Amino acid sequence: MTWKTDVASLAEALFSRPEPPPADRVRWAVDDLADFLERSGGRSRLVFHACRLATRWLAPLHVAALPPLGRLPLERRVRALAAMERGPLGLTVLGVKAMLSMVWYEHPDSAAEIGFDGRCAR
Repeated sequence: MTWKTDVASLAEALFSRPEPPPADRVRWAVDDLADFLERSGGRSRLVFHACRLATRWLAPLHVAALPPLGRLPLERRVRALAAMERGPLGLTVLGVKAMLSMVWYEHPDSAAEIGFDGRCAR
């Protein structure tokens, strides 16, 4: 499994409502994140990938499943991430979630879904 496949399985779980997000938007977000990480420097890449790997291997344990996270069905991935986020290792999920959210909500469809019109709030 490549790191992009790993991130896609995380994004799918993080942005399910409750149906999975469109596959093309997940691919777009993963590609945009890859571009962002390439430009952001070594320390940012290190922190992101450390959080991603910890989440990949530890989140399934929060729902009594064997790792890696990407092999779990979507609904179970969602529960595993939520459980890990509530626990003492929640900052690792937050690291992945924060970086993915930055790119996810840049997509025009995501922005429209949350009512963002591109203007500053007053």
